[in-house]
Amino acid sequence: MGRVLLTWLPLLLMLATPLAAAIRINEVEINPPDGSNGIEWIELYNEKSESVDISGWEVWDGLKTPTKRATIPEGTKIPARGFYIVDLEKPVLNNGGDFVILYNNEGEEIDRTKTLKDQEWSEESWQLCGGEWVFEKPTKEEENTCQKERSNEQEKTNTQEESPYENQTEENKNTIKPQNETKKAPLTLETIKLNTKDIKREENFEESSKENKYAKYGLILFCALLAILILIKHNKQKKNGLI
Repeated sequence: MGRVLLTWLPLLLMLATPLAAAIRINEVEINPPDGSNGIEWIELYNEKSESVDISGWEVWDGLKTPTKRATIPEGTKIPARGFYIVDLEKPVLNNGGDFVILYNNEGEEIDRTKTLKDQEWSEESWQLCGGEWVFEKPTKEEENTCQKERSNEQEKTNTQEESPYENQTEENKNTIKPQNETKKAPLTLETIKLNTKDIKREENFEESSKENKYAKYGLILFCALLAILILIKHNKQKKNGLI
């Protein structure tokens, strides 16, 4: 029996190691917005296409004296490309600088962060992006912001429309016109023809306007003279005692 175990033990270790390596520390909230009343948390991520049992795994921090901060309960599994949040019971991570270590149930180190700092109560958390830790808005139990940006860029690339000039030679490109291009009609100047009747009509209109103007002034002058005569007559009657 002992020989059988010794024979199969290396193979079992080889099978178990890739699954363990699939788990990584993905995000850390070292200084929550509510300060001492907030909850510090660590997000683990399973990047493989099968679930991983992380029962009994431990989370430590280790800036000064390595200290165990949490033990993952029995029966805990992270689904394929899924997340697991380790909530710390009280604020223990050093805001001035601390790092987190993940051990499996055999005491083997699976992953660790670099030294992370967050000395102000803020909405941001530390996230792993392409092997680098960046300070971004929290994406708890979701893909990190950097992962979302890469997905969006890839989607734009895949849905980009084919250029109308693609697969054309340089000579043909110069002769191809865009499909939506429309011809602009040339501008034309329209000539206006005036006959002698139109010119005469215009002259008659100007003369008529002058005559109306003089008639208007004459009427005003007549009314003024009439008013003066009436006033003079009225004064005479008043002197003679007729009024």
